[in-house]
Amino acid sequence: CFAEQLVGILYRELNLPCEKNATFFEKLSAPCFGELMSADILAKLHAIRIKGNDAAHNRNVDKGQCLQLVKETYLISQWIYKTYSGEFYSDYPDFVEPVDQQDSILKLGNL
Repeated sequence: CFAEQLVGILYRELNLPCEKNATFFEKLSAPCFGELMSADILAKLHAIRIKGNDAAHNRNVDKGQCLQLVKETYLISQWIYKTYSGEFYSDYPDFVEPVDQQDSILKLGNL
């Protein structure tokens, strides 16, 4: 998962202590990680972890929740870019919800 890989990269790049077999939850919950991350970013990472686990284990995850997680992932990506690129764009593009292909096909059929 993107978020899990990102957290692993942050641990390596920031030389954070971590047990070899630490889970994603353990990494997110570690005090050394929490001290460096804003509460907002941590909340987004936990949301992706929780709903990602639900989806992986065939628990109900609806379209709205999926779209929200896509948005959270976009915002995390924006944060990582702004934090580590050395460039800050105040006009960084806003998130745009993906277009539902079925809706587009139906609209085209009605033309």
